[in-house]
Amino acid sequence: MYELLLERAEFLALLEAVDARAIVGIAREKLFPLDEEEHRAVVKQGIVQLGQRDLLDRDDQPRPDLLKLVRIVAYPQIVFLVVRHVQALGPQLFLLYQSHEGIVEQTFPTEGTHRLAIIPDIPLLLARAVQILELPEVLPTRSSVEISQEEFFQCNELARQGQSGAALEILRRAGMPAFEADALVTTMHQPVFSGDIAVLKCAHETIIDARDITILRDHTMTWSATQIVPGEP
Repeated sequence: MYELLLERAEFLALLEAVDARAIVGIAREKLFPLDEEEHRAVVKQGIVQLGQRDLLDRDDQPRPDLLKLVRIVAYPQIVFLVVRHVQALGPQLFLLYQSHEGIVEQTFPTEGTHRLAIIPDIPLLLARAVQILELPEVLPTRSSVEISQEEFFQCNELARQGQSGAALEILRRAGMPAFEADALVTTMHQPVFSGDIAVLKCAHETIIDARDITILRDHTMTWSATQIVPGEP
């Protein structure tokens, strides 16, 4: 997998080169300096740093391959925004961008550092998402239940607080068999891993549609929760 590490100033210089003023998945105020003069100074610094790394062409412009990477990030058609929570590590953010030019993964190894990596095709994109979420390759049994969003949130909160009886009652009322309900409440109470996925449809740097998926896992079970109809509870 080809990847490139960029300092914040270098990343902003590349965004300036493709006329980007927003990036899906990163709050604008956390990425772009609020003062325009400061922004220009940071972009100028980024150009110098790119030149020191031989990442400019003969006209002192960013190389075409770098501009392609950043265009995919700046102008995607689909974005997979993945936040995973691993015990003792805290939240980790992964941004997977797809456009007609290709697929790029963006992560943040350290504060102010951007890692851009090319993903060759859709199957590898999906495989990467499975890897990030630590999903099992084989699901020997399946169980599902349809439940209102309000009841689901209530059940999850009760389970997290250790009120398993009240949480189980919500799932049983929804028609979930006792053994499966018990397994889900156990996972909610002490997940080894949890992850949130937002699948975002974009146009012109703007999100126009979204679907959210939550993953929960303990040592024996993996569960997903998603809206049946996007946008409806």
